[in-house]
Amino acid sequence: MPPPPAPRRFDRSLVEGPLLRAVWKLAWPAMRQNVIAGLQGIMDHALVGHFVGYAANAAIGVSMQIILVVITFIGSLYSGTAVLVARAAAIATVAANAIVGGAASAGFGARSGSPLPGAS
Repeated sequence: MPPPPAPRRFDRSLVEGPLLRAVWKLAWPAMRQNVIAGLQGIMDHALVGHFVGYAANAAIGVSMQIILVVITFIGSLYSGTAVLVARAAAIATVAANAIVGGAASAGFGARSGSPLPGAS
């Protein structure tokens, strides 16, 4: 009986085959999350406006501006990290690991200093 084939290390369909299909595989989870987050925001405004009042609804709108700035900062940090890791991984794994560790530390530090709910 021959031994079972070795498992593949990663999904080759992302780098081989049609580009549209590869982009869709990467994009659909983020799209789904954004739709859910948007619906959550709509429900927040509707419920707070109905049960608490217009002043609390205005407070949600103002606080969202601060939250969006923090989210944009952290997203930019992670996007830049992805570029640096891709470039460093082509040269040395040790450099890529150091970049990921530094970015994770910066991201956790930014989140812990942010006004986001649950941040500590």
